[in-house]
Amino acid sequence: MENPNYISALEITNSCLRLAVGFLSKDGTPCLICYREVPLAPGVVSNWAILDQDALVTALQSFHDIQDESTGLHITPQNLCVVLPPRGFLIYQVQKATTLVGGDTVGSVDVTNCLSLIRQEKLPETESTIVDIVPDFFVAGNAKYAYPPLGQKGTQLTITAKLHTLPKETLATFRAVVESAGFRVYRTAVAPYCASELLATMHGYPDTYFLLDFGAEFTSLSAIGQNSVIRSRFFAKGSANLSRQIAEELDLPFTEANWLKERYGYDLAEHRYTMSLLGPNGAPLSKKVSQKELNAAILHYFEQQYNPNLVPAIGEVATNKETAFRDCPILITGGGAELRGIGSLLAPVLQQRTLYGVLPSVLGARTPKATNVLGMIVAEGKHKTSESDIYRGVSTLSRESASGRGGR
Repeated sequence: MENPNYISALEITNSCLRLAVGFLSKDGTPCLICYREVPLAPGVVSNWAILDQDALVTALQSFHDIQDESTGLHITPQNLCVVLPPRGFLIYQVQKATTLVGGDTVGSVDVTNCLSLIRQEKLPETESTIVDIVPDFFVAGNAKYAYPPLGQKGTQLTITAKLHTLPKETLATFRAVVESAGFRVYRTAVAPYCASELLATMHGYPDTYFLLDFGAEFTSLSAIGQNSVIRSRFFAKGSANLSRQIAEELDLPFTEANWLKERYGYDLAEHRYTMSLLGPNGAPLSKKVSQKELNAAILHYFEQQYNPNLVPAIGEVATNKETAFRDCPILITGGGAELRGIGSLLAPVLQQRTLYGVLPSVLGARTPKATNVLGMIVAEGKHKTSESDIYRGVSTLSRESASGRGGR
């Protein structure tokens, strides 16, 4: 039996599956029961498109029964909260009101009725569908509340919220593969929102910033204002593209190039310039490579491919009218955030902005790769504690498109 107090968060990426099982503590931070990564073979998922559904289903099924004899851990997840990629991410703002049906006290039925009005409105983008509702606040009796004001006095209930949408095909494809693996999709949310939910619980981080998610094949850049996702852009460059650049420029197999990237990165220490680098387990590489040569290949990638895509993305998410974003810091997460020397490589495009690496403080998942699944635990945990299963939708008054350069 699945423990009803546990939240199982799943993320399907181009390179692996990530599952985090945990719960929200009383202080609002995530507590982890287990964290698992399952690598995916090349060609199973590419550009967030599922190319080999059978292989992906098989990989997902490994999460049905998780055991660790050394700790006595035994988990059988059944309901998954799925983190979705932000390709085609659209955000709508809405405010709806309904008259209370039970007299002068707000009840669950009033929240449900108000959200039904929201769900009934047609989306301007006919190929988009609702994936999550994010309430900004509730109003009852001239008072504002962060959560459904059940039991509060008033004559009507007003909800102001953001509606997160994705292309219908994206939601349908991810839902179908998860269900084919024998799981129930309990909730969906878009990756930048999940990350912002985790960051809101971490001390020392700002509440207004750019979130740079440096993935394997794609990068997303999102403007987060007061811990709320405002807009998002993406481009088709990531850490796997860097590995391919290293392999091509240094004439190495991809596996060796990827190892060099992850093990050595961009290191300006002078004593390493001319030394021959080693492969896994200290074995020699297929050809001699120095740190200086590796540095040059990595620098070429950022100068010629990555940064030229990042500059316009920054310009698109930060309009001249929004002073809060002009010099706001950039928080970097995703697998690419672990690249040694990433700050130096991005420095030419940061201008006056400060770069912060996101490192979750959750025991068992202290890696930026886990940011999104940990954030989903926070988001769903807040739902559980606020009885917010009663709200799941929003409407459309204004739109921000997250379609980006390079097709993410």
